[in-house]
This record gives sequence, structure tokens and C-alpha cells, in this order.
Amino acid sequence: MSSSLPCSLLRQFLFCPRIPYFHEVLGIRPAQPLWVRQGIDWHHRQEILSRNRTLARFDLLQARRLSQVQLASEAHGLHGIADLVLLTPEEVIPVEFKQGPAPLNKGGQLQLTAYGVLAEEKFKLPFRRSFVLSGEKAKATCFPDSPEHRAQLAQTVAELNRTLETPLLPDSSASVPQCGQCEFLAHCNDRF
Repeated sequence: MSSSLPCSLLRQFLFCPRIPYFHEVLGIRPAQPLWVRQGIDWHHRQEILSRNRTLARFDLLQARRLSQVQLASEAHGLHGIADLVLLTPEEVIPVEFKQGPAPLNKGGQLQLTAYGVLAEEKFKLPFRRSFVLSGEKAKATCFPDSPEHRAQLAQTVAELNRTLETPLLPDSSASVPQCGQCEFLAHCNDRF
């Protein structure tokens, strides 16, 4: 287990605490479901399209656009790759691409906060807000940063680390539909 965890594990931890355990503690790497490959292809297409889009959807006239930004923080014990980071002289704004039109769930919002905190540290600019571009039209939804989001991030990272340090399989609060879409279901003998 590494001392730095991928930001995506935060989202997965909130989906089901067993996913990070299987991945990080047991080293299980199941085959990627088809929808993951489709999502990767969609992300690549959005990255190309975003280069020619205006910044009006972000309420910006100018910003430097950085794609596939590698972020890491020893202090937070996290690393990840943000789809897009917008840099202005006043702030750093992480942007994530999401294929579906559905609103971001709690895990997705937490992952986005993590990218913002890591980008703030890397670029030495304040992180005040982030965006999700969703659906084929890349509809922009703003997520303001808050002390509550940062506290939730710190709390979740601590809980995740405690779970990974414990040699026991964590309980799962996942629902039947969640389990049905999980690539680790075959490893959960107590789930159905």
C-alpha cells in the first residue's frame, strides 16, 4: 500500500469501502467493464473539444487551459489527474468531464474538492470553485468550495486510511443496484 492514494479512491470509498480495500490491500485488478473504456474514449473526445470552446460557460474571459494535469500532495497523501485545470491570475479552477447528465454524487464532489486542494497547492493560487462539464453539450455546473467540503475531504481521507490499515474486509453499505454494477462483486461472498 502506497503512502499516496489516488483521488478516485475517495469516490469509490463512498460508493463501497470494499473497492479500495480490494484494490489497495489485496491488489485485485479486475478487467475493466466496457463502460469504463467508453468513458475513457468520451473523456478524450471532450478534451479535444474543450480546446476550441469559449470560457463563457465558466464566467471567464481569459484563462490558461491545462489538460490532464497531474496533481499530488504529500501533506494530503493524495494524487490524481484532473481532466482540465483553468488558471487565472486570481484562482485555480479544476474541471472534470462527466459523460452522463446526472448530477454529481457525494463521492464525485469529494474527488473534485481533492483536485481543487491539490491544484491550489501545486499552482499556489486559491481554489474557490470547480466545474463539471456533463453530457454531450458539456453543460457546466459550478461547485463552490467551502470549509465543510474541505473538512469532509480530510475526514474521508482519514477514514479511508484507517480502512486500508485494518487487515479485515470492511462492511459494505452498497445497495443491490450498486453491487450489480461493481466489477468486484465476485469477491464479495456475503453480498447475495
